[in-house]
Amino acid sequence: MKADTEHWASRLAELAAEAEVPGAGLAFWHDGQVHEYAAGVLSTATGAPVLTDSLFQIGSITKVWTATQLMLLTEQGRTTLDTPVVDVLPEFRLGDQRAAAAIRLRHLLTHTSGIDGDLFLDTGRGDDCLRRYVEACADAEQTFPVGDSHSYCNSGFVIAGRVIEQLTGTTWDQALRDQICAPLGLTHTWTLPEDVLRFGAAVGHDEHGAVVPQWGLPRSVGPAGLICATAADVVAFGRAHLTPGALLADPAVMRQAQVDLPNPYAGGRQWGIGWSLDEWDGRQVVSHTGDTIGQHAALWVLPEWGTVIAVLVNGGDSVAFQHRLVGELLQELHRGGGAGPPRAPPPPGAGGREARHRL
Repeated sequence: MKADTEHWASRLAELAAEAEVPGAGLAFWHDGQVHEYAAGVLSTATGAPVLTDSLFQIGSITKVWTATQLMLLTEQGRTTLDTPVVDVLPEFRLGDQRAAAAIRLRHLLTHTSGIDGDLFLDTGRGDDCLRRYVEACADAEQTFPVGDSHSYCNSGFVIAGRVIEQLTGTTWDQALRDQICAPLGLTHTWTLPEDVLRFGAAVGHDEHGAVVPQWGLPRSVGPAGLICATAADVVAFGRAHLTPGALLADPAVMRQAQVDLPNPYAGGRQWGIGWSLDEWDGRQVVSHTGDTIGQHAALWVLPEWGTVIAVLVNGGDSVAFQHRLVGELLQELHRGGGAGPPRAPPPPGAGGREARHRL
């Protein structure tokens, strides 16, 4: 079914107002066309309007981009998912060095390394920040033996970002542009504030609707959560995961289950390579969310329908907002699709995961 453009332009604004969301960006790919919408303001302090080319922080959705970068390197034969991290980073140390020696790249990308996931270390703004972060992990503790379970791990993706640097010979930020942004023609996807400020950029808001005092997180956690982008650029990235050859020769590999989640009610039943995996009415959905300081983002990819949806917001009751918005959107787009309309989706990351553990 075709999307009702006029309806979604007004409905986005209505739902944002009801959820006290200051500003929102929505984009989706359906039936061979991308649709973009914007509502509200970038900042309640300035009243600058959100436009379809405004940038929001996408937080931990960044992890899927980082995982894609490593998968590109595996397709090129430069590494494998089962390569020990110490083979690429001989300096890699943890509090338990036996664990450090056992960790493979696959463990980093599936949150099964057991490394303390909440090491939010600021190692400076220099191009050496990821190297210094990895050095600072020497005292990091193990929360469980390598590979024994799944626990959301920001630290693992920073380490993965440093692996990318070592294999490409450049910074993670530049490798992201070379490996993903340039091939996909993404002109509104950036990681560093000096690049983001060239565009209209959202600021986060607290629970009272006030602008938060800090705009961003340290550069050292970049591969875990520092991309800023438009909703349309996020959708373009999601579409690449439905199109063999757009980036990866076989993107479906990343949505193959690697581990069952301890709590299947927390937004997904399994984890793939970078992706959270679930089913809606018997159809696979791959997704990821992201939370930074007062901003929230969500990306859904529905392979069987060829639909991709991105929702970016800068405050308010973001989870309820995205739940209602995407539920209504799927009802419209896939009504009469053969198996009936899908149930309203649970928001990825809901059900107990705290934002501080997700980025």
